[in-house]
Amino acid sequence: MLRAATGHASRMATCVLVAEDEPDIRELIAEGLTAEGYRVLQAADGREALALAARERPSLIVTDLMMPVMSGVELLRALRADRALSSIPVIVASASDDVSVDASAFVMKPFSLETLLAALQSAGSSCSRAATAL
Repeated sequence: MLRAATGHASRMATCVLVAEDEPDIRELIAEGLTAEGYRVLQAADGREALALAARERPSLIVTDLMMPVMSGVELLRALRADRALSSIPVIVASASDDVSVDASAFVMKPFSLETLLAALQSAGSSCSRAATAL
């Protein structure tokens, strides 16, 4: 797994929620992000992710689209409908090519850790810039 050379200290406060129904993929993403200094929460489906988001208020969410119980599309709709959660940047990481969803970024599976990190940094940066402008 690749490691970023800089920015580790600033990521320590960044909490990322990973919603992925495939345990191996979810764990691989979590391990990679943890190694890069992120605090990671894990959910196996959209319903679990929505509950974790409401309780923990992560800085960013990475979600698959095709999951049981509550899909990633349903998760995105629920997040956008909740005033307390609607501003959390969401990165879709999926094998589905449905890029019409309301997400901050889309990463096509399979993807590298570098690609995911770039999407996280981009989504986090735009979130920080929006907060600074308020």
